[in-house]
Amino acid sequence: MAQFWMVRPGEGGYLAKEFIEKGCVGVGFDGVGSCEALTSLDAFKQRLLEVAPDHKPLRRAVGAGVGHKFRSLMKQGDGIVTFGVLLDRVYRPVP
Repeated sequence: MAQFWMVRPGEGGYLAKEFIEKGCVGVGFDGVGSCEALTSLDAFKQRLLEVAPDHKPLRRAVGAGVGHKFRSLMKQGDGIVTFGVLLDRVYRPVP
């Protein structure tokens, strides 16, 4: 059974249209590099501590959770719930 995920498409929803047109979503972390080797939540926490030691612990924890879910839990065919200022609300599966 497909899982549904809320993905916020950038500040102000500026990526929502692109997400829909390309049928995909993405996340970004400055300085983290490839997430390929980050196969656990703890690995994400450690990487964010290394690249953003000045960020508050809660900010790093939330970022690690997002990265881990995107990298390890989201699967092709899962549903995405997103929004954008020009789109109102969008509910559609990702192919």
